[in-house]
Amino acid sequence: MMSSKSQFGHTFDSWGHHFLSHNQNHLYHEVLAAPYLNRKPDLLITSSIESISDHGQATEVYQITTNPDRQLFTPTGVSTSSSGITYYAADLFVPPYSENVIFVAESVSNLVHADVLEPMGATFKASRVEERKEFLASQDFWARPVNMYVGPDGALYVLDYYRRVIEHPEWMSDEAVEAGGLYDGHDMGRIYRISPLGTPSATWTKGLKVGESTSEELVKLLGNHSRWWRINAQRLLVDRMDNASVPLLEKMAATDKSAFGRLHALWTLEGLDELKMTTIEAALQDEEAGIREQAIRLAEPYLDKSSKLVESLLAMGDDPDGKVRFQLLNTLGYVHSEAARQVCEELLFRDMEDDWVQLSALTAVSLNPEIYLETLLNHPDQDNSAYLSMVRHLTEIVGSGPDANKINDFVRTASMINGPSSIVLNSAVLAGLTKGLKRNKHNKEIIGSEQDLLLNTFFNHPSQTIRGHAFEMLKIVKEHGGETINIGVAKALNRAKDTNLTGEVRAQMLGFLLLTNPTPYKMQLEEFIKPSEEPGVQIMALRIYEKVPGTEVAEYILDNWKFMTPKVRDVALDAFMSEQDRIELLLAAIEKNEILKSSLGWQRIVQLNSNRDEKLRAKAQKLLVQDASREITEQYQESLRLSGDVLNGFEVFKTNCSTCHQVRGMNGISFGPDLGTVHNWLPKDLLAGILEPGSAIAPGFDLWEIELNDGEKLQGMIKSETANAISLKIGPELEKTVNRQDIKEIKSLNSMSPMPGFGGQLDKQEVADLIAFLRDSQAISIPEL
Repeated sequence: MMSSKSQFGHTFDSWGHHFLSHNQNHLYHEVLAAPYLNRKPDLLITSSIESISDHGQATEVYQITTNPDRQLFTPTGVSTSSSGITYYAADLFVPPYSENVIFVAESVSNLVHADVLEPMGATFKASRVEERKEFLASQDFWARPVNMYVGPDGALYVLDYYRRVIEHPEWMSDEAVEAGGLYDGHDMGRIYRISPLGTPSATWTKGLKVGESTSEELVKLLGNHSRWWRINAQRLLVDRMDNASVPLLEKMAATDKSAFGRLHALWTLEGLDELKMTTIEAALQDEEAGIREQAIRLAEPYLDKSSKLVESLLAMGDDPDGKVRFQLLNTLGYVHSEAARQVCEELLFRDMEDDWVQLSALTAVSLNPEIYLETLLNHPDQDNSAYLSMVRHLTEIVGSGPDANKINDFVRTASMINGPSSIVLNSAVLAGLTKGLKRNKHNKEIIGSEQDLLLNTFFNHPSQTIRGHAFEMLKIVKEHGGETINIGVAKALNRAKDTNLTGEVRAQMLGFLLLTNPTPYKMQLEEFIKPSEEPGVQIMALRIYEKVPGTEVAEYILDNWKFMTPKVRDVALDAFMSEQDRIELLLAAIEKNEILKSSLGWQRIVQLNSNRDEKLRAKAQKLLVQDASREITEQYQESLRLSGDVLNGFEVFKTNCSTCHQVRGMNGISFGPDLGTVHNWLPKDLLAGILEPGSAIAPGFDLWEIELNDGEKLQGMIKSETANAISLKIGPELEKTVNRQDIKEIKSLNSMSPMPGFGGQLDKQEVADLIAFLRDSQAISIPEL
């Protein structure tokens, strides 16, 4: 069972590390295997994979196809159909393709991409073997490499699907579907044998007789330079269950000159159920790091059977190889003893900077968060970002657990105004505790006894961050409010009115009203929304006013819309979205041009267009989509005839696109696809994407709506997921982790793009300049924003 998923293919390197691919993300590493995650099913780890490409997930590819016949969702210049991922484990190829190379087919772009792997902590970094050039590329747009195998001769065999159309018909334009040809080539296909110049023909195709080999001959093949021979010899030996081969395998595991021979001998013995613990203990001392790493894995079934084997593992804590140490940490996570905990702690502190080491340590059955925390909280490097990250992980576990006394002890210590620890460290403690408490079934009872302390912290602590954490905990227990909260509201309102305090402090004080029913304070809230007030105070007042049931807040916003600045307007629009009656008022205002639809932003447009009320949904779609698309596209056709300026186009990009996009990994925020990869798009396709982004949503950037059990709705892109949690990217630089147990419903918002269309916002020359920049972004030296 895997802890992650692949789409079309997966592969292993020679030492068993697991690599996968998805349409757009061409290469990622499964770092934490499912058995380790399953030790702590309540631990919220949203991803077990590392995207290891140093040239982007949706990597730029260099197509040489003549007249490519490309349909919807398949832009030239970026990986969009990755499949057939294959690690090269043979000795026929010459440098730079001879060692640690992974190939990935890209059928839409008619090529095969190649990366070289470099170890990096618990995982790897993958870099292009050659810059601006692919391992294999075809000028024939019917060439569709989809899978690969390394043959017994060491050559790479590429399977070419060979079809006119590779796209799904439902993702193609109506014109392309109606033109026919969807099944052209269905009875065709090609296989390429790729080998160095001068390589003899493939004699193995005349017949292989490896299945007729004796067991002794098969054992010798385990040390072959080519994995094809090793893996098939291993398979045949296990299939035969020939115990006569066991002495030969044991000898090979102990003394063979080939590291791969020793490796496969060990795993063949395991497959025959003849692997002795003494053999494993010897392998733990092997000079080859990969053997030691695999020997640790092989020891796992015997941990409760041999104390000597466990002692051998415990003695490996200072191994010089990072991946050996990481595997040791994973394996010792099964051992419930103080000695194992101490070694795990040593491994954690040695490699603390590696996030995967932190996550692995959290899965250990011997994990005692309090003991680890005591070490961390007293460590001289306690303000180091890696240490703070581990503190948040550990206090989250404490906060989600049953020990009320321990939770409250941490809350009291971290809330101290003049405590011995730094504010940064105390903030990490409270952040983790709050996150854990939010999913603790007994959170109100546990933290309710500390309400007075939290109130004192909120009103008197000098750190705004600590005050914020106290407020988040007060939100958990707000139903315990009563007179104490009412007194706090009066105090908070007085401070919010004090113009001698900073706007940030006044806004935070005003936010205290979120702990009570804000309806009685409507008039006071309106006083805080006046233009003379600081924007932060206005915004907080609007967020509180939004909680008052009914349409009063919407009517107030419409009456005062012309007095609101852009930042305040953006929050005011959110107030319309929480109730259907308010949405009706918003749509009416848009229809009357009292509020411009261009001010809505993509998230609200998506939400309005997918409203569950059929009448409101239809009205929204008419106002926001149907009435404009064809007319706007026709209006901007002139942009295709204008001469665009690349430098001016960069300025248009900075102003309008950089809040969600980067160009070649720079100059913006990585939320949507990297626009450095669209340089080969036709101008007409770029125009369509700029005006109607829903016409071509890149894979992995589609929108999802998640409704939680408490009624909250979230919309965004799924960044990663495991069996326990989903990480949702809900905005630029804004992510949220969702526990699967808290999900009531999840659905895809089909054809909804996270990018706003720019029809009506840019003039025709600006569109022409933007197209020129996107097609030629390498022509200028772009300064980092």
